[in-house]
Amino acid sequence: MNVIGIHDGHNASVAAIQNGRVIAACQEERLSRVKNQGGTPVKALEDTLRIGGINSFDQVDKVVVAGKISQPPYITRADVLQDYANMRRFGKSWLGGLRSISADNKLFRNVRMLSQSKRQINQAQSLRSASLAKAGVPLEKITFVDHHTAHASSAYYGLADYDNQILVLTNDGAGDGICATVSVGHRGRLQRISSITEDNSLATIYAMVTYMMGMTPLEHEYKIMGLAPYYKGNVDSNPVYQGLLEVFEWHSDDPMQWCRRTGIPRVGYLWKYLDELLTIERFDTIAAGVQAFVEHFLVEWVKRCIRETGLSRLAVSGGTFMNVKANQAILSLPEVDELFVFPSCGDETNSVGAAYWYYANQKLSANERVDIDSVGSIYWGGEFHDDDIESILDTYSFTAKDVRWEKHDDVEGKVAELLADGQVVARFKGRMEFGARALGNRSILANASQPNVVRYINDIIKSRDFWMPFAPSVLAEYSTDYFHKPKSTKACYMVMSFDTIIHKRNSIFAALHPQDGTARPQEVYPDDNPEYESLLRKYQSISGDGAILNTSFNLHGYPLVYSPNDALKVFDESGLEYLAIGNFIVAK
Repeated sequence: MNVIGIHDGHNASVAAIQNGRVIAACQEERLSRVKNQGGTPVKALEDTLRIGGINSFDQVDKVVVAGKISQPPYITRADVLQDYANMRRFGKSWLGGLRSISADNKLFRNVRMLSQSKRQINQAQSLRSASLAKAGVPLEKITFVDHHTAHASSAYYGLADYDNQILVLTNDGAGDGICATVSVGHRGRLQRISSITEDNSLATIYAMVTYMMGMTPLEHEYKIMGLAPYYKGNVDSNPVYQGLLEVFEWHSDDPMQWCRRTGIPRVGYLWKYLDELLTIERFDTIAAGVQAFVEHFLVEWVKRCIRETGLSRLAVSGGTFMNVKANQAILSLPEVDELFVFPSCGDETNSVGAAYWYYANQKLSANERVDIDSVGSIYWGGEFHDDDIESILDTYSFTAKDVRWEKHDDVEGKVAELLADGQVVARFKGRMEFGARALGNRSILANASQPNVVRYINDIIKSRDFWMPFAPSVLAEYSTDYFHKPKSTKACYMVMSFDTIIHKRNSIFAALHPQDGTARPQEVYPDDNPEYESLLRKYQSISGDGAILNTSFNLHGYPLVYSPNDALKVFDESGLEYLAIGNFIVAK
């Protein structure tokens, strides 16, 4: 059975599932070269079908679109910024004030619910279907699935434990009117037992603060998280933290639900409240306050859900769980026995979740066991072979002088030597990784024991904000030599941070957060990526260290490179001196 999953909102994507296994997936941004490209993912659809060996829709059983209500028209970063500017302006206007006062009025809410009637939802879905039809998708093969059902499906079926009951949590800004859900997964079925409306969105507050700090919401929240550890005060007395704690309270009838306190408007109308709260506060106070608020709230929510359900093994998804420090706090809870975070669990992975959901329900309807395997490696994108790469190298017009390249029988060994010698090397090899994290195949690598490489990479390649940390790739068997892991769990996708072993910090200092010494590692297993694992092992044999610095191969503000041309363009236009592309080393 071939199922295509599509997410056509912000950071649009496509996934192809064959008999329960992801065979290909791609984000539209990789092909359009527009960061977080939204809308109908026409290019990603074509590429995913090609990679998956699907020649026509006659070979496709169903096309499942995540989200029943029309997605926000966020095609580019400019669209997001303009929408937030409009929301803030309206939220602070007299009309916005009137709207916020009436937001919790029962009559107003009924009118609002009518505005999202089944008829209007059908109209929105018809428009989205028509857009997909222009891309060649047969209308009769399109169906839609609820946004948070797609998130929950990615988490539950990605974990793939069907014999035990699993607590499944989703949390994000909003989707189909909801910002969070609690479900129980068992024997391949998901049952939702609680949900929170978007009017109480934790993640939307984080996004609003991101915007108010001059950054792009739905993209730069990680910068707030990275800035938070620079706060020197006692976080319990942080005024921003204390002010945000006044927004929500726990529901008296359902301990797993939260709601706004009396007098607090819907989250979308909190602009005035946030303005008054953040005015005159330092940037580090603001960042630490909102981060502490999110960590505190998620931890309390998890504890309540475990207490109510009696389940201590968790699978989670949704953009809020891209917050690696919050994930660390959750994993550290004594109540939690296991935490599985679906890799790169923002909306881009709803294409995977949507396809999982349909396939699983087809199996259940046929009274068959769900046979979706655990997610494993996520190198789901395109691959380019040496013949293709050599042809492009022969014809590429470099602007840099003295560019030379050579093919190597053991390119991993050569890269290991360069890294051990203190060189920074971009790596382009194998199938592209899916999602927000570079996992070695489209990465910039460096010797993590040399602190100077941080400034070098930032200044002449990445142009990143100075406070942002890089991350390490580590041989899985040596992970606990470097990191304190509160539970025995695999950490393959850079979605979890850990404290580091103090006496090991100097050997991986460039890949740590310089202020608090935490890191979000990628544990590398030979079965997941044998060539990258070989590179790390050869580096260890030379340097004695089993970890290197790994950051995404791109220029700041652009998506991860996809094609050889993308890789050569970044190499040519940046200060990079070495590029390992396929089995070639390009140098200048």
